[in-house]
Amino acid sequence: MKEDALELPDQQLIENIWSEFGLNEQRIKEAVEILNEWLEQQPHLPRETDDARLERWLLRCKNSIEKTKQVLDLYYTLRTISPEFMTGWDTDSDWFHGIFRVMYVYPVRKLTPEGDRITIMGLFGTDGSEYEPIDLGKICLMGLEVRTCEDYWRSDILVFDFTNITIQHVSKITLTIIKKLGILILKGYKYRLKSAHLINVPPFAQIIINMVKSILKPKLIERIHFHGHDLTDMYTYIPKQLLPIEYGGEGGSQAENNVRWKLKLQSYREWFREHEKLKSDETKRPGKILRSDDIFGFDGSFRKLELD
Repeated sequence: MKEDALELPDQQLIENIWSEFGLNEQRIKEAVEILNEWLEQQPHLPRETDDARLERWLLRCKNSIEKTKQVLDLYYTLRTISPEFMTGWDTDSDWFHGIFRVMYVYPVRKLTPEGDRITIMGLFGTDGSEYEPIDLGKICLMGLEVRTCEDYWRSDILVFDFTNITIQHVSKITLTIIKKLGILILKGYKYRLKSAHLINVPPFAQIIINMVKSILKPKLIERIHFHGHDLTDMYTYIPKQLLPIEYGGEGGSQAENNVRWKLKLQSYREWFREHEKLKSDETKRPGKILRSDDIFGFDGSFRKLELD
């Protein structure tokens, strides 16, 4: 695997991240042992065989063992009931190469000084014929899987450039897709959003923003920031030098970074194929079997679910 796809924090920054959540090496070891023992006792869940991945789950759950158990259960359940997003992760497939032709979707190689990871996404051109929002969702989830294996970070910063978005792109996005993907990312992976920065949002794209806001709690909505061509305000949230050259930074071009991350995902092809088999077996769940409607709330009235 390409070693420089992600630059990891030094030991001092790792210890700073630990201290924020009351962790140290011994407490992490003890927590991971508890989680492993708990997983062994769950007849409906597979074993998470990588202790490092369990450590990442623990961090994202702010050192709450009980919360980590809940998130792991939900994560494996979502893998069962969301096949449109959580299966078919073949990096040799046409959809995989197609989405990378029309979009750039990648985590910035260097962390911020606080240990946050920036993810940047946008469109290379205005042609929306190859763009499929479910494919974008798959790429985002595959990236989170790789980062759970390799990365070490405090929280996430998202940058989405709307420069080339058209009505054709917007017309393909539905509230159902946004809601499902929101639950998968924010609940299933316990994505800790520090801030989101939306660049050059045209008026007709506001419908997407409103759909996203409809499923978020106020505290997350407050973390969404809008920027035009002048990115000066964004630099108060994100160190300018970490950004790609298109945004005045020193982090390489969008195209170069996109290739870097595509190669990283491709290096996980066999891992994806094996990991796809790991999901909940609802027939063995103690108590009530969970179904799609229980989590997504698709009951005809489309119940509102606020995500935090």
